[in-house]
Amino acid sequence: FPYTTLFRSLVLARMAASAMADCCSSLTFRQCASPNEIEGKWEAVLMVDVLHHVPIEKQESFWKAAALCVSMGGRLIYKDMCHQPMWRVGMNRLHDLVVAKQWIHEVPLKTVRKWASDSGFKVIHEERYTRFWYGHELLILEKCS
Repeated sequence: FPYTTLFRSLVLARMAASAMADCCSSLTFRQCASPNEIEGKWEAVLMVDVLHHVPIEKQESFWKAAALCVSMGGRLIYKDMCHQPMWRVGMNRLHDLVVAKQWIHEVPLKTVRKWASDSGFKVIHEERYTRFWYGHELLILEKCS
């Protein structure tokens, strides 16, 4: 891993652990390439820099499949590329085009909030932040129904 990627992953893991401190007594991690690989219900599901790689026509069903894996009172941590301003979107797209050789399709945070609400989640924390010229968005959601 490049140091910046490792550093970013550690920061996100610390943020996620902190956000889950009141609902989880221990953590077990399982990395999945698809929500279909997840068995059972989990206290927390993290979706970090994933959705923008999913084809546009499958993004909603992918997100909702992950949401189904969260137990009642559990958390879904969603972090992805920003949808605006366009110059930051352009930098994110250029980065993934060069590094991943893929043209990404970011999802507006407004859309993700709607999917969350439709899936029985409430927003606990919302944040937009930048690192260098890249824009990021973070939602910490709690499943209520």
